[in-house]
Order: sequence, then C-alpha cells, then structure tokens
Amino acid sequence: MSDWLDLYALEAEPRPGGVAIYLSAGDLSRGLVRLGRHFGDALGAYVFAIGPRSKEAAGWGADRVVEGGSLRSFVEKFAPEIVLFDASDGSIEQAARLGQQLGRSLLGPAFEAAVDPSTRLVVAKIRTYGGRQIEEVTAGEWRPQLIVMERESLPPAQEDTGRRVESIRI
Repeated sequence: MSDWLDLYALEAEPRPGGVAIYLSAGDLSRGLVRLGRHFGDALGAYVFAIGPRSKEAAGWGADRVVEGGSLRSFVEKFAPEIVLFDASDGSIEQAARLGQQLGRSLLGPAFEAAVDPSTRLVVAKIRTYGGRQIEEVTAGEWRPQLIVMERESLPPAQEDTGRRVESIRI
C-alpha cells in the first residue's frame, strides 16, 4: 500500500479531490470501478464508491465506500474532481439530476475515456451523428467532471482483495 494512501486515510476532514463512482441498484458495474481505480492511480487520488451497490465495490478497487446521504451532499462535502456513471437507466438518471443541481453538463455516453495527469482533465470519446463520427470532449474547467460511460466499453474488472477500504457516513 502506498504512503499517500495511508496518510490520506488518517485525515479526519474531507480533502477535496478524488474520483467518485456512482453504482446504481442494477448490476454492479465492476468495469466502472476498474476505470475509476485507473483514474485514481493516474491522479494520485482516492476512489470513492457511492450508491445502492457501493459496498460491493470494496473488493474491486474502491478506497472508500460512502453510506447514507445523497450524491449531491457527497459531492458538496468531498468535492471530487471526477464522478463516473455507467449508462444504465438508474445511473443516467442520477447523472442528469446531479448535473442539473450543480449547473454542469455531462460528458457522454463515452465509449472511451482517459485522464491526463498533467491537466487532471478527462478526455472522453463519444459517438455523434448516429455513430458515424467520433468526437473527443472534455469538461474544461468544470468540477466535478461528470462522465457517463457505455457499459460495453468498460475495461474488464480485476478483483482487488488486498486493498484497505474505509466506510464513510454522510
């Protein structure tokens, strides 16, 4: 386990930043957790799992499992840089609601996404014109960056049972 993770886990107050993964009540999107872990590692950031299936994300790469409270209250308290959603009905509904509440646009649904550690921006590839064209888009200066990912395009999941996971109540 890295030193920054040990130090970060000991902090009592929320620290801005990190990657949040919203997991709806449907099938657990392990690929979304894997993508969030990849982004968290690239940024040196903590990975939070929130939503009805968040407890199940512990063994798949999340550092903290968030219980209670709304998605909006979590975002306001912890100020994640990135919030990831999959393109399932429940997740898209939450993404749209959060975007409206925060006055932010959503990126996606994206079939590919990468984070640039130097700018901390997510570059997402989306299909346009009925899938005939592909565009790369970013959220610019918006924080948090709200990204909706196509489920079929997510990376294969790898179980991560050695990670120490904390539970947070909001």
